[in-house]
Amino acid sequence: MSKYSFDIVIVGRGFVGTALALLLRDLPLNIAILDRLPEFSNTSDFRSIVLSYGSYLILDRLGLGDFIKNHAVPIYTIQVSDAGHFGMTHVSSVEEGVPALAYVIEGGVLQRVLETSLKTASSLTFFYDSQIISLIELEQAHQITIEHQGKHKILKTDLLVGADGTDSIIRKLKKVKTKEFDYEQTAIVSKINLNRAHEFISYERFTSEGSIAFLPLSGLQSGLVWSAPSVLAAEILSLPDELFLQRLQKQFGYRLGKFRGVRQRITYPLKSSSACLQGGKGWILVGNAAHTLHPIAAQGFNLGLRDVSFLSEVICDGLSLNKKLYENDLIARYSAGREGNQEKTQRFTHYLVSLFSQTYWPMKLARNGVSALIEYFPPLKHRIAKHAMGIS
Repeated sequence: MSKYSFDIVIVGRGFVGTALALLLRDLPLNIAILDRLPEFSNTSDFRSIVLSYGSYLILDRLGLGDFIKNHAVPIYTIQVSDAGHFGMTHVSSVEEGVPALAYVIEGGVLQRVLETSLKTASSLTFFYDSQIISLIELEQAHQITIEHQGKHKILKTDLLVGADGTDSIIRKLKKVKTKEFDYEQTAIVSKINLNRAHEFISYERFTSEGSIAFLPLSGLQSGLVWSAPSVLAAEILSLPDELFLQRLQKQFGYRLGKFRGVRQRITYPLKSSSACLQGGKGWILVGNAAHTLHPIAAQGFNLGLRDVSFLSEVICDGLSLNKKLYENDLIARYSAGREGNQEKTQRFTHYLVSLFSQTYWPMKLARNGVSALIEYFPPLKHRIAKHAMGIS
């Protein structure tokens, strides 16, 4: 049985795990990336990924800024409205003094450039298409037994990073419980063909049939995320394309003109989860393995990216002080630095879902009052915008 020793093993090569590897690639560390899928197998993801301006700055540090500008669509304006009510909020990049509030990129395109960038790092070892058989905690390391290329292999690591998503196997093997909340909603994701330009505006419209988000894409199309109660979502999903577009048009209106067509529709259930413990001696959870959010404010990936950006700084500082990666001091400093922003982002997202899911007229009146307050009180609007952009 082959045996390997690493400073860090990252389990999961999604956006967050891959970004962490890139952030660490220039450090004097021997790093392994472990994933259950074959190489480049998840580059066909057509979901619209929103990169906040803060996330763009992190990716720019990795040398990907020009790629993002050339392959992503900028969001210059965000418009939030409540169907049938007066409250409406606008946020613009000009008001906030940034080139763009965010950028929208296809998931497969982002994953492809991240994985391609990894290939230039000589300090990385890849174990694609592998399965974890067992995990043992040693005195100063973790030992992972995997099945890879038909053989069992043993990986020993000073620091184990679980970046393997909402159903994290690392979290389960470490017996970490989660706090979960089922919104009893389903997201319908697709692309809509338009008959006029979107003018780089992102829309979030709250309706009697759920929240409808439109994200600007290249050409005459926008990405759709329609979050509706699950029973209603199943009914909407069953409609043929023409009736689906009519239903969508009725709920959203004509801010983007008349809808001309709809691409493939996919769905996923909307739940939030938070690990009760995000790390310990020699191990840590990041991204959706640590916290999964409702997509209403597009904060999930951006929060995970901020997490691994800070984690890379903690690791770098620790190396300069000759600290060992398995020491408790590392996870303690990481937790102290990220706990506040994580809790704030989770509360903000949950608050939005709760507030705009209410159908009682007093709540409708209250949320429209809040929208008006945000719109006409610039200091509050700027504060919320900076938090959403990840630069607060």
